[in-house]
Formats: sequence, C-alpha cells, structure tokens
Amino acid sequence: GEELSIKRIAELLAAQISPGTEPEYGRPRPADVRRHLADVTLARTLLGFRAEVGAEEGLARYVAWARLAYQDPSVCLAQDMERNF
Repeated sequence: GEELSIKRIAELLAAQISPGTEPEYGRPRPADVRRHLADVTLARTLLGFRAEVGAEEGLARYVAWARLAYQDPSVCLAQDMERNF
C-alpha cells in the first residue's frame, strides 16, 4: 500500500475540489487516525491482488464520482454529522 497522512489526504482532496484552497484543521480528538497504510500482502498472496490506481488518481476519481452523484452539495452538507468513533 501507499502510506498517507490524513494531512496529505486533505491536501489532495482540497486540490481536486477547489485548487488553491488550504484545508482547515481542528483540534485533535481522542480517536483521530493520523496515518493510513493498507497492507495488501495477504490479498496479493491469496488473490493475486495488485493495486492499479494510486491514491492521487483514486481520490480524483472519487471526487469526479461525487460531483456526478451529488450535483447539489448542500444535500450532503445537510446530512453531515460529526462523528468520532
């Protein structure tokens, strides 16, 4: 997998959604995740899995999908709920 900090994910998303916009950061919460790294060794061994899309391209595809699926972003914002599992 490709290790990414939450900060880097926020930067990549901000660049896709609104270039030139800087992410806003709040205070850390007790259950916040600081880094993401998927170990795909087992999937590669058992299933022959190999990622074909990197994080940056995957996030760009996700943003493109979200724009089509939710053409009015206010709908998503109205349903937004802050969670900290």
